[in-house]
Order: sequence, then C-alpha cells, then structure tokens
Amino acid sequence: MKVIVVMILLLCSNYTIASELVNIDRKLSQGYVAPVLVEDSIIFVDKYGTLYSFDINNFKVKNWELRLSDKKKIGNMSISSYGKNIFFIVNNFLYIVDIKTGEIQWEKELRAPIRGKAVVMYNKLIVLTIDSYLYVFDIKDGSLIWAYQNGINEVRGLHYVSPTVSNDMVIVPFSNGELIAFDGSGKKLWSQKLDTSILDTKLTDVTTTPRTFGDILIATNNSYIYGINIKLGNVLWSKPIQAKSVSHIVPYHKEQRASGRIFIITKDNKIIGIDVQNGQAVWASNLIKNTQFFALVMYNNTLWVLSNKGLMFAFPEHKNIGKAIKIPRNVFHAPVFTHDKIYITTEGNGAFSLENRSTFYG
Repeated sequence: MKVIVVMILLLCSNYTIASELVNIDRKLSQGYVAPVLVEDSIIFVDKYGTLYSFDINNFKVKNWELRLSDKKKIGNMSISSYGKNIFFIVNNFLYIVDIKTGEIQWEKELRAPIRGKAVVMYNKLIVLTIDSYLYVFDIKDGSLIWAYQNGINEVRGLHYVSPTVSNDMVIVPFSNGELIAFDGSGKKLWSQKLDTSILDTKLTDVTTTPRTFGDILIATNNSYIYGINIKLGNVLWSKPIQAKSVSHIVPYHKEQRASGRIFIITKDNKIIGIDVQNGQAVWASNLIKNTQFFALVMYNNTLWVLSNKGLMFAFPEHKNIGKAIKIPRNVFHAPVFTHDKIYITTEGNGAFSLENRSTFYG
C-alpha cells in the first residue's frame, strides 16, 4: 500500500497564513478543554470551573454564566452535550446543566476524580473514574442504574480517556489496560486485556479514547495500537505505535473502499494515518522537526493539527503540501469548527475565533 508523505514548506512565507483573530474574552483562559457547540450557542469553561454560554452569532450576547467550582486547584475538567443538556465534569463532580437556561438539573459527587467525558447510551449517562469505577446514571434524574468496579487496582488512570458507545454496548477502557464491553443492563459481553511490551504495570493504561467504525474498534496503550472486533472482542491486528492523540475514524472520501482511516500523533511527535481494517500506514508527515503536537481533528476533508509553535497545521486530503496558520500559543485541544469560524482557547490569553477559510487552506 502506497504511503503518502506530506511536506510542509515553512521556509517560504507564502505557506504560513495569518488569519483574522478575534479575542472573545480573556476570562475564558485554560487551553485544555474545547468549547462545545449546541444549537445556536457555544459553551466555554474558564480555568476556575465557570461555564459561559454565548450566542454563536454575536459574542456580545452572553446567554448565561454558571460558576460551579470553589476549588483553588482543578485537576481535570470536561464538557460534552446531548439533547438539551450539557454534561460538565470538574474533579470528582458531575453536573447536568440545561443548555438554554444554565440551570443545574442534577449533580453528583463521586468517590474519585472522573476520567475524560461523560457519554450517553439511550437514557443512560456513563462516567468512569480514575480508580476504575464505572457509573451508569438515569439521565433524567441522576438515579444510579448500575455500577461496576474493575477489581482492586493500584494503578490509577492518568490519561484523558472516556468510555465509547457503539450501538447497544459501551466499551470501557480501564487503567489496568483491560477493555470491557457491557450492554445497557450491565451484562459483560467481552473483555480484552491489551498486551504491552513494558514490564512496569504502571504503564499498562489505555492511552486514548477508543474509536469505532463499523465492526472495528481502535484502542491504544503505551506500546501498541490495536484493531479489535467490536462484536467479539478479539484482536484483529496490532502495530508497535505509541500514540498520544488520535482522531476519530474517517471514511475514505474518494477511494471506493469500505474502510476508514485514523490519524495519530505519536509520542515522538510524528503524524501518521493508518487503515483501520489492517493497521497499514496510508499517510505520514515526519518532516516537521523540533515541534510538539498536541491534538488533531479531521474537518471538511482537511486534517488540522495543533503544535507548540503558535501554529495550526492544515493538511488537505490527498495533497502533499500542508499549510501553517498562525494562532496564539498554549492551545492544547483540537479546534472547534462552524461553517465560517474556528474556535480555540488558550492557557492564559482567553478564547479566540478565527476565519474558517477551509477552501483557501486546501
């Protein structure tokens, strides 16, 4: 299979694009949690655990503001949404907030900090804590439907990973490197312990949120990336790739293939794309030197990658030249897109929007 190697020509100023930046609000500083688009609003969180809802068409219109944490130190936060609700996690607290009004519908204090994001399966809200407790709540009133603890595990989950929902099952990445699939009632469907080449058991953790495409599930640990049969749980293939960030799985756009690709940032800061059916490399960019990459996302047939250089790289699909877009430094999450804007938050300088000129970048 032919591998496409992408070149970035940064020495020529024609390939570094300056886009109009608008500072939405300097208060919206944290840089790690991406904003969430919901209906005609966009939701931000600041580093103190305060949620802000703005009109997507006019940032002078603030719909509501909700301060949810009095903690001086916040270890982890996340935002996700489903239907009419925002699910906000800060440390070991879970809040369900009405999108329109900003009112808290219900909240839970759990025994340990929550990993990653809350996910929804039908009427159930699912979260995983760093001490390997899985909680499944009724999304309407917060009552506990069922829970599961994956043994007495001394290894606490350190990576930002979430459970994954596929059809009628939820696949949960536990910190001992075990993936377990459950149905909605809590019945265990299968389990798969991911092998590692590292003897230290502290490094067995699943490192990225599992991704699904048809009957394929993609999972990573500190040693390998795996393709797994999502119905049976058996390993189909594995490759010795140490991933620190992965995209969602993207169907082939032009080729007539019933498969997809997943794009990966490796621990040594290379960017690669692999076919999810067999793990074979189909795309690579390893010519950008002395640069750390943090997050990536595919949008509008373009791969967008965040770096530590105050640059966001745009790789148009099936082209061998990428472009670099100037952005503020200290952005660690994947950008968020609308048809005409790109949104990011920074660690210390607030949140920004910039023009989404995808056709120009391509």
